[in-house]
Amino acid sequence: MALKPVNHADVWLLPEVRDPATGRIDAKKLAKALGVKQAQLARALGVDRRVLASKPTLPRIQARAGMLERALAILVDYLGSEEAARAWFHAPNPNLEGRTAWEVCEDLKRYPQGLETVVRMVERVPRGIPS
Repeated sequence: MALKPVNHADVWLLPEVRDPATGRIDAKKLAKALGVKQAQLARALGVDRRVLASKPTLPRIQARAGMLERALAILVDYLGSEEAARAWFHAPNPNLEGRTAWEVCEDLKRYPQGLETVVRMVERVPRGIPS
């Protein structure tokens, strides 16, 4: 699947990760786009992996999933490819004490605001602010 970010009034979307019937983010599609397993995405979203597997468009995951969608869309747009965006998520980052952005998003116990931190970092990338 080739991701094609859409930006409307600073609202970043990836139509490819959304369920066409409901417009909601589909966790299975988002996990694939991020290059992670559904169980890893479930941890980042704070839900049980079995629940996520059976209800990939669950309303209560949409806010956190939307943050990941936004970050991925910005990175794909700025870096030019899905592969580069995934590599950014999975590369050690000095601004995250050498951890990867994905590790910080996934470990809610150690980094309860990790996803928000990563999204703020990504939002600075197009502005030339190091992240």
